[in-house]
Amino acid sequence: MAIAYERVGVGIEDLSMSQNYNVDTKKDVWGETFITTTTGDNTTDVTDIVFNPEYNLAKRIDTAVERDEELSDLDGTFLIVKPYKRIGTDFETGKPLAWKQNASIVPTNFANGNAALLMSASLHWKGAKTFGTYDKDASGDKFTPETEAPAANEVHYKEGEAARKDFNIYYQYEAA
Repeated sequence: MAIAYERVGVGIEDLSMSQNYNVDTKKDVWGETFITTTTGDNTTDVTDIVFNPEYNLAKRIDTAVERDEELSDLDGTFLIVKPYKRIGTDFETGKPLAWKQNASIVPTNFANGNAALLMSASLHWKGAKTFGTYDKDASGDKFTPETEAPAANEVHYKEGEAARKDFNIYYQYEAA
């Protein structure tokens, strides 16, 4: 079976990532205040998803609810792509920065709405990110892991303000 990617967002009203840094203010033995921060539970809320059998993430959530799956069964792999940030010799020929990461797909609501069958989920990010680039025109796996972090002169940004469409999340699944 081949790896395939499905862009998350069709019919979805909210797809926001929360970093949830833990900020702790303390005083040292001399009475000086210092602050420590650590990353907390990074999540992405996916609200509302219209059930459609063409969307693999919707089918995955539907099955999880129906089967009362445990958290250990809810893992999925996602690809995050930033088309506004490219790696290469210039912006035009560079490939978008991307990373793969696992997340627990936790259903939060199911069978919402009066017309369409709506559901929602939270993606609880876990484990290390694998950084690389994304090539939408590549055959097979469109993600290429980096062998080393790009040098400053290899990172190029789109001119002007980035739009919401410049940040994409893809659900990875096995294509038949």
